[in-house]
Amino acid sequence: MITYSAQIYSTIITLALTPLLISFVGAEGFGLIGFYLILQTWLQIFDAGISGTLSRQIALSKNCRLSLNSFLKNFYKIYTLFAIISVIIFLIGTYTAETFSKHWFETSLSIDVVSFCIKSMMVSLSFKYLSGPLRSGLIGLEFHGLLGIFNLFFTTLRYPVGLLILYLYDNSLKAYFSYQAVIAILEWLALQVLFYIKSKQTINNAKVSAKPITSSIKTLLVLSTQLSILSILWVLVSQIDKLLLSGAMSLELFGYYSLAVTITGVIFTLNMPINQVLMPRLTSLIANNNNKKYSELLINASLFSAVLFIPFAVFISFFGKELVWAWTGDIKAAENASHYIIWLAIGNVAAVLVNFAFLLQFTLKNLKKHLIAYIIYSVIVIPITFLVVKNQPGEGTAIFWMLHNCLFLILWGGYTFKFYLTRYFSTVLIPAIIIVSAASLGIQASFHTIIEHLNLERLELFFLLATVGLLCVSILILSIWLLKSRITTIVHNISLVTEK
Repeated sequence: MITYSAQIYSTIITLALTPLLISFVGAEGFGLIGFYLILQTWLQIFDAGISGTLSRQIALSKNCRLSLNSFLKNFYKIYTLFAIISVIIFLIGTYTAETFSKHWFETSLSIDVVSFCIKSMMVSLSFKYLSGPLRSGLIGLEFHGLLGIFNLFFTTLRYPVGLLILYLYDNSLKAYFSYQAVIAILEWLALQVLFYIKSKQTINNAKVSAKPITSSIKTLLVLSTQLSILSILWVLVSQIDKLLLSGAMSLELFGYYSLAVTITGVIFTLNMPINQVLMPRLTSLIANNNNKKYSELLINASLFSAVLFIPFAVFISFFGKELVWAWTGDIKAAENASHYIIWLAIGNVAAVLVNFAFLLQFTLKNLKKHLIAYIIYSVIVIPITFLVVKNQPGEGTAIFWMLHNCLFLILWGGYTFKFYLTRYFSTVLIPAIIIVSAASLGIQASFHTIIEHLNLERLELFFLLATVGLLCVSILILSIWLLKSRITTIVHNISLVTEK
């Protein structure tokens, strides 16, 4: 609960402060901030899936003192490798910052300002990269509540205080990005201390007599190989369009696209705590051969995601323009961002749902098929993305994002669910998606007709839209609750297939 509360807080703070951020730095400045967010995602390429493997391995080792001690020795060896890569990222990034700034961005901002901001981004990215294994370690130890409080504290420093820095330093992008670099360093230092203390505490509480689980560096690297390729491909597929658009569009137009990405990115943000809690828990359940609880947890989590995110996607698709105007007060931003929101939102929901297929493969230690499918998917999608960005930048790119994510969910997600969870895809997930989508469309369409004929001020419209969105989700959650016994019976009859 703390984890999800912290993520909701982070989402609310980000959305609430974005209009002020745009008013302080302008569309071009916000485009530069959007580019920084893209780089944070691309950083996962250098992680190469190792953090995810570390999280899984520590979840398996934490109940045995001997296994955990052995794992931690290997953990710090791998962490040294992260430190070396972090230094390389910093050196290459700062050395090429000025040249990159001159040739990549189409902007009226001075090269000196853009170059300085890029260098500050490199400092932030280096320490964020170094923080990854420490965060994964705490997730594997299942200190979700502590991480939730930690994230809440640093979210406050990063966003509200970051806005204060802009106010105090006359909207200076240099001051803003310098401050973000300082926060990244402080966050890394705090994670170092927390991981050291909590790993020692877990060792002291672990059983001496528990059955040891060996974890050599070779084993860890073998386990992470498939995940690393998947992580790299995922970053390429999900971020290549945004990276290319940052150079193909003016920084102002890219700022509007980034605004649409920020709004629809709430879907990914709210899904993160679900994924964070599920991965170690599912790993632990399958390690203890508790297949029934494993399947029930996975199915219930996927249904919860469908009921939560589909209505949200329908809501921002119907009211995208009105929402952005009520939110920012900028009609130009609202008109531009609304062209992308509907397509990005639908694509994001599909990506969240297909993630449950990945969780199945990952926690069951059977990533080979998923890897092959994702390689084929990437080989098709990436070249087409280049063509779409070149010929139809903006809305065409957003439409393509929606299309390929939906197709991947239907084709590969459907196959995976059918393979591992008998009758789940056809008798539970697809009917749930259809019913929730239809109900959401009906409710939102009714309210859209009413709101169109109202002449409301920004604040009035904003609160009305918020009420409509919450009402739609509440109705669907209430319906699920009323059908709880029926759903429980259906879920209980679905069996997990671990070998076939």
